[in-house]
Amino acid sequence: MYELFMTAFINDADHDALVSILSGYTWDDSRQRIYRVLHFAGANPNQPKPITKRNHIYGVPPEPDIFSLGLPNTDIPPLMPSGHIDPAWKELSEILKRQSYTMTTRHLVHKDRHFGKSEPIPDNYFSVNPGALFWSEIPDPASVAGGQSLIMQRKKIELYDQLNLPLILTENDFIYKGEHIEESHDIYHRDNPVEFHLVRCYRVPAMADGGKNAPSTTLPAFDSLEMVSPGKWMLTVVSYVLDDHTPDKMQAARDALIKVKDDLAPCGITFKEIDRRHYDTQLAASRKPTSQALGMNQSLAGGAVR
Repeated sequence: MYELFMTAFINDADHDALVSILSGYTWDDSRQRIYRVLHFAGANPNQPKPITKRNHIYGVPPEPDIFSLGLPNTDIPPLMPSGHIDPAWKELSEILKRQSYTMTTRHLVHKDRHFGKSEPIPDNYFSVNPGALFWSEIPDPASVAGGQSLIMQRKKIELYDQLNLPLILTENDFIYKGEHIEESHDIYHRDNPVEFHLVRCYRVPAMADGGKNAPSTTLPAFDSLEMVSPGKWMLTVVSYVLDDHTPDKMQAARDALIKVKDDLAPCGITFKEIDRRHYDTQLAASRKPTSQALGMNQSLAGGAVR
């Protein structure tokens, strides 16, 4: 699928007012969520490789169609982890076969249950708690041309409700690089396929770091975390196009974002132009040194030997 998005930066003092404005604009209430975001990088950019070890890929299957379960008041079986493999894993594997990337996983956490506790987080926490895996390409060059520089568009894969994510990645030679905490207020437009995400990020201090090769086993109290950008929130407005081979749908998504920009301009919300390289997740392959044989009549200075 394709993700089209634009970004604005909001002062902390304007946060509550903006949430109220967006809730009224979308006819939706804000959903506050906190995530542990883990960062992983492909081990060897010079030798990209697909996802070959798949024994631990387990997902929660999609919810069944309620109309296929019989009459009302019929007992619906609970959703349980199973051997369900999202087809997007295959698509992701084909991409990784050609190019190494950094990717992130996200797990929902709670202030009262996961922060400021003396006992360590269980070793199997990321195995038994579903998370999401995100991969994204650098935004298309065409998306920052022709006066459309506020709107980025990029190829993206999102795998939700997945178990064992850190294990799957490390088994396939990805390297854990670090983590941050993300606080998000998510608002979804009732009538248009547009999402609003008001986000700020926090650093996980070194004292809570679990080491270079694994996530932290403890997290400090949430209120003690250091903000990455104090006093600021990042507002991202997003529209997705599942069938990215349809130009009409891509243009409709752009038009929806432009309408949001125009509608929110009187509220003082200004979306910013951002260099697309800021979103580049590709790992650059190292270049091998080139060598050239010198002839008998050549010198290192470039002139002929006389």
